Amino acid sequence: MATVSVQARIAWLGLGLLLALPTRAATVLEDAAGLHITGEIEPGDDIKVAQLLARNPTFLLVDLESPGGDIDTAMSIGAVLRKHDAIVYSTGCYSSCALIIAGGVIRARTPLSNRDPVVGVHRIFFAELKPGLSQDEVKARYDAQLKRVRKYLAEMNVAPELVSFMQSFEPGEMHILTHEELTRYGLGARDPVYDERLTADRAAEIGITSLEYRERKSRGREACGDVNAAEDEQERDKRAQCQVAIEYGISISTYRQRGAEYKERCRAFTDEKEKWRCYVHFMVSGQAVP
Repeated sequence: MATVSVQARIAWLGLGLLLALPTRAATVLEDAAGLHITGEIEPGDDIKVAQLLARNPTFLLVDLESPGGDIDTAMSIGAVLRKHDAIVYSTGCYSSCALIIAGGVIRARTPLSNRDPVVGVHRIFFAELKPGLSQDEVKARYDAQLKRVRKYLAEMNVAPELVSFMQSFEPGEMHILTHEELTRYGLGARDPVYDERLTADRAAEIGITSLEYRERKSRGREACGDVNAAEDEQERDKRAQCQVAIEYGISISTYRQRGAEYKERCRAFTDEKEKWRCYVHFMVSGQAVP
């Protein structure tokens, strides 16, 4: 268990939280399920996250539960998560935590869920500010912070206009982003650039274009039903198999037949990537990789 602690200077925190809660650093933990980031974000937390991910680059799942904290540290953590194609899920991500979840390539409320994460925002404010500064001095500092946040969001493929939307909510308020708002501002379920990469890779495996793959995915959802809306595990598996069969361009009976045979056809491969390549090739063509 690791805990990181340095006092925050600039925070996005609800005023009630700021007055009622003691300063408390985020806790950054790792286990077999992935990375867990909880508590207030403070300087130094980004270093801890970067070190853990450098040591365990396969930690794709990140559990994020935070009331917010230091803005620059949050952006740094988000950039690290993006570098590792992290999947971020959260049932409570507020204030500057929204900048962290922006770094995820896939975002959800819980693992393997199609429900939106819970993300709360309000305008940026200074947790500490030297008294006696002029209007122009404070404005210069404030504008500089807004500029850094907008630049970061653009790098994460999130609409910089999100900042303007957030500015309409006072520090004492906390606006929970709706599904429509998450989608509009680019904080939806999947980062668009990551989606393009994933689609291109999947289409290439099958031997079709990205456009054809997207059309097959659409036909699969329409013909088979929503996998996540299935009432039980059996129905979920049935819908998933139906959709994958359409993606592969084969019938469901052929999918099941080849699914029962592929292990024998691909048993010569021990490397996981090569085994997967053999699996897809056989499912699509009915022939093992030469």
